[in-house]
Amino acid sequence: MTRVLLVEDHALNREVATDLLQSAGLVVESAENGRAALEKVRGAQFAVILMDMLMPEMDGLEATRAIRSQQPEVKVIILTAYDEFASSQEALRLGAVDYLLKPVRPSVLLEVLSRVRAQVAEEHRSRHSTAETQLRLQAALPLVEARLVHSLVRGDTPPRQMAEQLDAYLGKQIS
Repeated sequence: MTRVLLVEDHALNREVATDLLQSAGLVVESAENGRAALEKVRGAQFAVILMDMLMPEMDGLEATRAIRSQQPEVKVIILTAYDEFASSQEALRLGAVDYLLKPVRPSVLLEVLSRVRAQVAEEHRSRHSTAETQLRLQAALPLVEARLVHSLVRGDTPPRQMAEQLDAYLGKQIS
């Protein structure tokens, strides 16, 4: 389940967007400003944050900066009614994955979220694969060390052939 934090200061916009996102099968929490978003992020892990740009107390850029320092893997999509080049540049520098102008058509928002969800899923698979490979290598290390020492002591396996055997055994090229 993809958890989404919707940060929007207008109650009606929050309500409409929450209904849309929930109807798309997303788990949605909301915050009315950047400061409230920071509190939510401290207590939970979100895959995606939809961040309004201009809000009271703490704007979207400041909140994005603070949130990404705590959770660098979170995907932030900026939503704003103001088309300012400098703001969009700063949002992208802070790691926002998209910058959408309000009013956003529901189909566009859902398409962007679908793309970002796929990116999150791919990153998760990649992290899982990397962790699995590390576990295999750690488990194989004693066997590799024993075989290496044995072969070196006996001198019966040429170094190139030993490297090829290790490559095949570990499923990774080490030579």
